Amino acid sequence: MIKVAQGDPEFLARIIEFRQASFRRSRRDPGHAEAWSTDRYDATATHFALLDGSGGIQAAVRMTLDGRWPIEDRLGLDIDTSRGVELGRLAVGPRYLRDRRTLYELMAEACRYCIGSGRPHVYGLMIAPFRRSLERDGIPLELLSPSVVAYGMESAVVHLDARRLLEVYGARSAAA
Repeated sequence: MIKVAQGDPEFLARIIEFRQASFRRSRRDPGHAEAWSTDRYDATATHFALLDGSGGIQAAVRMTLDGRWPIEDRLGLDIDTSRGVELGRLAVGPRYLRDRRTLYELMAEACRYCIGSGRPHVYGLMIAPFRRSLERDGIPLELLSPSVVAYGMESAVVHLDARRLLEVYGARSAAA
């Protein structure tokens, strides 16, 4: 099940705790754990979380829609924020790290939300392993920045079309 929430401090606290645990298990530089776990955007963002049967968070991603975006602050990019969203803070539990289909479920739900909001353009500072995985699976991505080291991992700002991700995901699901 995927839960979508905004303005729910108890759920946000669970997501932040999950992010911290996920970060500690990752290959990222532990010196960045606090900076990566939470920031001022969390309180107003929309959060998506994949829950297991007992309600435990297994994966989460944050969507920033309105106002200034984190990538604008971090990299000073000029992005059309009126037609898109920023996805960030993707965190995945160890049980699902190799199960890309689970990540697609989470990303597909976020993309459906984007499209339903009339904002099909998705931007984000994406770590290189996830970007390469999407590229291997045929998801067209536009690189908007050179590679940077963010929170201890090689990353780049990317743009993708939510409609295209759902098309590719739908074709993969039908073939399975």
